[in-house]
Amino acid sequence: MLFGAVLSVWASILDGCDGEVARIKLQSSDFGCWLETVCDYLYYLFVFGGMSLGLTRTLGNRSYLAWGALLGFGAITSFLTVGFLRQQFAGSQPDKFLTIWQKEAESRKTNPLLYLGRHCEFVIRRCFFPYALLGFALLNITKVAFVATALGSNVVWLIGLYSSITFFGKQPRSAPGSRTVPAVN
Repeated sequence: MLFGAVLSVWASILDGCDGEVARIKLQSSDFGCWLETVCDYLYYLFVFGGMSLGLTRTLGNRSYLAWGALLGFGAITSFLTVGFLRQQFAGSQPDKFLTIWQKEAESRKTNPLLYLGRHCEFVIRRCFFPYALLGFALLNITKVAFVATALGSNVVWLIGLYSSITFFGKQPRSAPGSRTVPAVN
């Protein structure tokens, strides 16, 4: 697990480099942003699929396969929900999604679910998670990280779905790339 966690950190460092190089060379694109998102989710699926199999084989406990299935469901559903939100919020500027979402969520300070999302979204980012995974591996408690992530991945899509309902309600949308979010508390 420790070796895998070190590889995960290394992959995260390399992953961060390509986006920075594209921005420096003024070659960033909407396609690149979406491709980055897809690759990040594939990273999660492969890492957690491997962890599910590794924990099952190492500990001889088949319940980690069930946790892995829950995590896989949460990761795929999160990808679809957040992808939909990204298209609705940011349209032609997908790289601005998180900034726009944070601003909308901030305008609803009393909403506990949006508060949780606003203050915990950093946990699921590729710039944080591999380092946390390395910390869990160093402490030899990756099974705790695995179960917590299985639960957390499902909270992500629930917050995304809730955000969609809260921010957009049932009002018709305008043209792609433009956004009108109703003031709902």
